[in-house]
Amino acid sequence: RALGINSYTTGELESRQDTLIAHINVYGSGAGFAAAFTINGATSPEALGESIAQRLNSIVRAGEYARRCNEQRSRNSLDHAMSEAQKAFEIEPNLAGANLCMATVIEVGHGPVDSIIGYAKRALQGDPGNPEAWNTIATKLMVKGDSAGALDAYDSLLSYNPTDTRLRIGLVQLLLQSKEYERAEKLVR
Repeated sequence: RALGINSYTTGELESRQDTLIAHINVYGSGAGFAAAFTINGATSPEALGESIAQRLNSIVRAGEYARRCNEQRSRNSLDHAMSEAQKAFEIEPNLAGANLCMATVIEVGHGPVDSIIGYAKRALQGDPGNPEAWNTIATKLMVKGDSAGALDAYDSLLSYNPTDTRLRIGLVQLLLQSKEYERAEKLVR
C-alpha cells in the first residue's frame, strides 16, 4: 500500500518435517479481492503451488461477484446486490469486498446496526487491515453508544497504519473527549 501498488500478494512459507505450509495475504484495492488464507499439508513445491493457484482463482471468482454486488448497490438494486454477495460467500465467506458490500446494502436498507458490524468483522477475517471495515465498525459502535468499542476499533485501525497522522490526531481528540488522558498521551509520543 505504501508503494501505491493496486494489488499484490505476500506470504510466508514454512516446512515442518515433510509438509509445506504457506500463509498467503492477497491485497487488492477497489475490486474487493483482499483475502488471507493458509495452505497446509502439501508434500512438494509443485503441489503447494497448485493449491495456492486454485485458491487464488477462487478468490478472483468471488471478487467478481463482490464487484457485481457493488455495481448493483450503486444502481440501488439491493436485492440483486445481495444475491451477488451471496454468490461470493459460497466461494469465499470472508472475502472483504463482498462483506463490505453486504454491510452497505444493509445500511442503505436501514437494517440493524449489529448486522452491519457483523459483516464488517467478517471482512476483517479476510483482510485484517481493511480501513473501510474498521471505520464501519467504529462508526456503527458510536451509533450504538459504545464509545469505548469505537475507540478500540480506531486504535486497531491505527495499528495497521501507524503513519496515518490524521487518524492519530483524530483518535487522540476522541480519547481526550472521553477523558482517557493516559491513552491519548501514549499515542502522541
